[in-house]
Amino acid sequence: MLAAAALGLAASAKTAPEPSSPATAGNPAADPRLNGSFREDRGGWAYIHLRGEPRAIGFQHGWHLAVEIDDILKTMVFYFGKTTKRKWAFFREAAERMFNRTLPKQSGASRERD
Repeated sequence: MLAAAALGLAASAKTAPEPSSPATAGNPAADPRLNGSFREDRGGWAYIHLRGEPRAIGFQHGWHLAVEIDDILKTMVFYFGKTTKRKWAFFREAAERMFNRTLPKQSGASRERD
């Protein structure tokens, strides 16, 4: 289970081990993709409300949980580096080989970074 999570993170992480944090930069109120979404921290839990089309929901999810996503990514980079003696690039390449065969090709517009 942990290995599958790491491969998923490896596939989505373009620059590791120091990914950027959109939650710490910019003005979220100025971005229309965040309309209708919010984050509430209660009792040690992060509750997020997401709204819109799938692309907007994905952006909102990443925005509101960027700090947590960065934290788990750094943890996985460290953990798998110590336990397997392999660099993070190994896991990124393995994830790309696994998922590139099964995921449909995206159009140029949908591949662009937000």
